[in-house]
Amino acid sequence: MITLLVGLTIHESRITDFEQAIKVLISESRKEAGILRYELARTSSNRYYIVEQWASQQALDDHENAAHFIRFCELAADWIIHREVFVGTEKLE
Repeated sequence: MITLLVGLTIHESRITDFEQAIKVLISESRKEAGILRYELARTSSNRYYIVEQWASQQALDDHENAAHFIRFCELAADWIIHREVFVGTEKLE
């Protein structure tokens, strides 16, 4: 299992665009094979976190090559001020 925590800071002027685009990404991503969890949280007016869990590296690779993910990345490239990605591969009990 692979877990990602993705932190995104969005330009204030593009929040509406971001929220519309991320809703499509989330909806489509939740339909993919190998997805265990795909959630979005906002912690401030322009700070968001995506929590993703994938069954395997192959499932994550397939996601990153999916048309909806590529489209989101193209759209959001100029909206994102800062991006952090944390990856975990071990489940701790």
